Amino acid sequence: MKILFVENSFQKGGSFQSLKLIADLISEDHDVHIIYSYYRNEEIKSSLEYPHTIAEKNSLINHFISILLYKLNRYFDSPFIERLGSLFEKNIIKKHAADIRRINPEVIVFNNTPYVDHLHIKSSVGYPARKICHLRLLNKKSIFNQVGFRKTVENEIDAFISNSGTVKESWAGDWGIGREKIQVIHNAVNPIHTDQINEHHVNKITDNNKFKIGCIGRINTGKGQKFLIDTLLGNSEELKECCLFIIGDGPRKEKLMSHVRSAGNNHDIQFLGNIPNARNYMHLFDIIVFPSINEAFGNVILESMQAGVPVISTDSGGPLEIITH
Repeated sequence: MKILFVENSFQKGGSFQSLKLIADLISEDHDVHIIYSYYRNEEIKSSLEYPHTIAEKNSLINHFISILLYKLNRYFDSPFIERLGSLFEKNIIKKHAADIRRINPEVIVFNNTPYVDHLHIKSSVGYPARKICHLRLLNKKSIFNQVGFRKTVENEIDAFISNSGTVKESWAGDWGIGREKIQVIHNAVNPIHTDQINEHHVNKITDNNKFKIGCIGRINTGKGQKFLIDTLLGNSEELKECCLFIIGDGPRKEKLMSHVRSAGNNHDIQFLGNIPNARNYMHLFDIIVFPSINEAFGNVILESMQAGVPVISTDSGGPLEIITH
């Protein structure tokens, strides 16, 4: 069977890892194709054994105009504004539709939620293939919540896969997707290879005798690193024998580093940046903390358990389905 996966994400985190794992598992029995959007070649070099297309970020002016119109439509809820927004997406959709026809798949799997994969979902309208959409994020108020697009999703997508019951209820509730169309399949994680680690990173983590706390993930507001840092800073006397290591990159990294410097705590809170295959280093920590404000699932929790390291998480949705308190 020819299966086309669409991976279209700026986050470049758990969705990409999950896709790579799934593609590896089924490629022996099926003809796997992957379309990547917003990725560079070096970011997907481990997937180059699959036929793939990098979707060009062309017609950006039209794309931004359509986004503006959709944002306006959030307030006016006008079919005319929504149709006008779709008009400015026309060239991008046409290109994506040509990619789909060229590959000619029997199954199309949209690897992210509808508002992330909206352009490719629209590009597949009328194409005669089974279509599956992953729900990897909690539903949120989005500029793509319009009735017209919800109807497109309802008509085009044959089945949905959510990575937790929390995510299923989120989409079945606000979006009204029928619960019978959503199958909960928890994420899997790749094996840990402690023999494939960089001595430089190992030395940075092990070069002190303090209790080592690890926090791994993209650094943004939702992942809760500031909450964890402020907890450590606010309890510095009780936690003076601890050292926090933050692994990851993201839009809030520089701001958080400045916050730590201004608190005069440069040594007990260390930013290690993006470390490839960070799960291979988890065994070096005494404990992993997963401080997300809201979380659909939490691959890091599974990886911590796999590494045999205790993990503490906030009560943030998906983790409740992994951790027995």
